[in-house]
Amino acid sequence: RGAGLNGAGAALMGDAASVFTNPTSLAFAPHLALEAGFFAGPFESYQTTGALTFRLGQFSVGGGIKYFDFGSEPEVVPDPATGGVTGTATGATVDAREFLGGGA
Repeated sequence: RGAGLNGAGAALMGDAASVFTNPTSLAFAPHLALEAGFFAGPFESYQTTGALTFRLGQFSVGGGIKYFDFGSEPEVVPDPATGGVTGTATGATVDAREFLGGGA
């Protein structure tokens, strides 16, 4: 839901993924909430999200994980023949990925 609202997840109340944006709203979560999402961005980047919230007596417990993949680009190093003004492709690629986990 947060991705569908263009990142306005802080306004959502009782949503399982609010463990990332507004953990205090977990107090309004139902007895069990599960959320999974996939967002494909520009330049072959994407984000995958999973979150779970449940009630334990008068307490709400939530946790989630996000995986970001920002794609890959060809590796370019400075060309010493030009004093580093231009670059030379090495044939390798540079990848950018990260995980995010949270709990409340």
